[in-house]
Amino acid sequence: MKPNWNGANIESELRGILAECCRRDLSQVGDDADLVRELGLDSLAMLRLLAEVEMRLEVRFPDSELTRLRTLRQFAAAIRSGGGDLLPGDSSGPSTALPEGRTP
Repeated sequence: MKPNWNGANIESELRGILAECCRRDLSQVGDDADLVRELGLDSLAMLRLLAEVEMRLEVRFPDSELTRLRTLRQFAAAIRSGGGDLLPGDSSGPSTALPEGRTP
């Protein structure tokens, strides 16, 4: 059974994942800190973070979310709300389904 991600537990889990990924103490970093500007994460580091979050929290983000998710608060909100194309527990990769009425 997947954990119920809400409130402080998701932010705490995300903070732990981020601390491991960037190998820094994040005790003074707020939930709204820009991960690129303030922590210096480059695009590769952001991809690694996204992959680690997906694996540990059993969620799936489309690649297009990478540019939108820039803070811990944004990551947490996306996970809690299931916003966008977030696919909880789907590790099968991108959807190949065609819109209704379309054939390959």
